[in-house]
Amino acid sequence: MGDIDGAMAAALDYGQRYNDSHGFRDYLGMMHASGNSAQAWSGFNTLVQQLREPHIWETAVVGHHMDGASEAGRGEMGEAR
Repeated sequence: MGDIDGAMAAALDYGQRYNDSHGFRDYLGMMHASGNSAQAWSGFNTLVQQLREPHIWETAVVGHHMDGASEAGRGEMGEAR
C-alpha cells in the first residue's frame, strides 16, 4: 500500500504553490477517500468560490459516493455540505 499521507501532502503543496485546481482536486479526493470528508467539504466550499477551473467538482462526486448517495439522491452538485 502507498503513502497516502505523503501523496496528500504533495498534492496540497502543488495546489498551493501553483494555485492549481488539479492539485487541489487530488488532495480533496484523497481527503474523502481517507475518511476526512468533513474537512474535504470545507475545503471544497472555500475553493469553489476561488477557482474558475472545474476540476475540484470531481471531488464532489467522490464525496457523494463516499456518503453512499445515488445518482438521483445527489441533488445539485452545488449542494455541498
